[in-house]
Amino acid sequence: MNFLKKSFFWTRSTIIDFFVFIGTFFLVPIFSRVSLKWINNGVQNKPIILIHGYLHHAFVWIYHGKKLSKKGFSPIYTLNLKHSLASIHNHANDLEKKINQILKETKSDEIILIGHSMGGVIASYYALNIAKKGLVKHVITIGSPLRGTKIAKFGIGKCAKEMKRDSEFILDLSEKIKKEKEINFYHIATKTDELVVPYNSAIMIGEEKKHFTLNGLGHGSLLYSKRVNDKISFWLNKIA
Repeated sequence: MNFLKKSFFWTRSTIIDFFVFIGTFFLVPIFSRVSLKWINNGVQNKPIILIHGYLHHAFVWIYHGKKLSKKGFSPIYTLNLKHSLASIHNHANDLEKKINQILKETKSDEIILIGHSMGGVIASYYALNIAKKGLVKHVITIGSPLRGTKIAKFGIGKCAKEMKRDSEFILDLSEKIKKEKEINFYHIATKTDELVVPYNSAIMIGEEKKHFTLNGLGHGSLLYSKRVNDKISFWLNKIA
């Protein structure tokens, strides 16, 4: 790819992400305690939970949640992480409590995890370290720094430190993902991700059919992308 084309993609993705960030930031006080869910009466697939990222809230899933619901996937849940700057382990405990509620409500013995950014890290950690065997068979991550990101050094809180490139936490997590045989991991990344650096940190070594890499989208824009939603739907049609 030539320099001008690269510059165009980076500029476009950065501008779009700027407005996504501003919108999300101002919505935090309003929606930080609101959990969304989509349930289609008469449709009962494996329950899905959408996990938001660092300093975000459940409302950022409004696009993907509605789109997936319209495509027939149900029930779909979200959660708001209680303490934004806590450790990944603490976030995973919040996730466990929410999942227990979902399992009781749906009477299901399996759940699908989808996480954006840090949400994918939390989902992976929960599936590998906390969930009982067989509960989580599929994890979809979207722009998640599964091998760490250089940008995390500018973040605050224990979770940011854990997501640093080559941190003890991230090295252990990525090694477990590589060795895992019973849980299917699906990864989405964008080459113009300004927060996951390098961008391929969001993709683990494995089957290429479980990887999807885009260009021209920023980190936050992944939450509002038709291409991303179509790929998630494609995978869910095989597993839900």
